[in-house]
Amino acid sequence: MQKSESIAALAASLAKAQGEFTAIAKNRNVKITMKSGGEFKFKYADLDAIIESTRPALSKNGLAIIQPIIDDKLLTIITHSSGEFIESSMPLPARIGEDPKQYGAHISYLRRYAYQSLVCVMADDDLDSNGDDLPKQPIHKTQQQPTQRLSNDVREAGVKDMKAAPDLSALQHVLKECHKLAKDIGDKESVVFFNNYYKECELAFA
Repeated sequence: MQKSESIAALAASLAKAQGEFTAIAKNRNVKITMKSGGEFKFKYADLDAIIESTRPALSKNGLAIIQPIIDDKLLTIITHSSGEFIESSMPLPARIGEDPKQYGAHISYLRRYAYQSLVCVMADDDLDSNGDDLPKQPIHKTQQQPTQRLSNDVREAGVKDMKAAPDLSALQHVLKECHKLAKDIGDKESVVFFNNYYKECELAFA
């Protein structure tokens, strides 16, 4: 992370803006279909909804956020009218084998996480350790089998989300989501798998 020599004015204005943020509408639904036939659903706010809910307060307090792409990295920069700034960056995924629309979707995904991390807002269902936001059983699942295992596609999606996490807080949030998916079908092997990958990703924020 890069920042100006002083961020005192920026920090004061950001604190005021955060107190004025409006509620973020979770306008997107995601359904994950398990190989066993069960489903999990959760809601999140897309990038447009997050910007719409935060930009007025940011602008009112002399703040702006820009997200240029430079040298295969996504930069997320919050600037203040005083000239102070805070900048974070993350590498973009390899484009090999992806069409432009798919690659654009990946960039939008990273922009959303980077933006909400920088202004410190949550725009996803909070899948906490109590599991209150997900059903105790996968939807439409008739019988829980302790030997069931997450599909490779679901595992890879979890790994991709961990790689895309812009900071430790976001990384921990992704791990909780992955844990819920695995634990609700009794898949201890996948819990260990996600824990091991989490440890690797955690080193990037040490």
